[in-house]
Amino acid sequence: MVFSSIVFIFYFLPIFFLTYYLAGDKYKNAIILLGSVFFYAWGAPKFIFYYWVLP
Repeated sequence: MVFSSIVFIFYFLPIFFLTYYLAGDKYKNAIILLGSVFFYAWGAPKFIFYYWVLP
């Protein structure tokens, strides 16, 4: 998924923003983390392991 794709603009981004703004302050960082993991896993799933291992 790239930033200019239809899937990103019309599906991922609105769902992400809606989830982020409806969540409480306690969960906003977790939502950002899960959203970014999902975004990177969509484009390059073989590199998602590095996202969790490297600091």
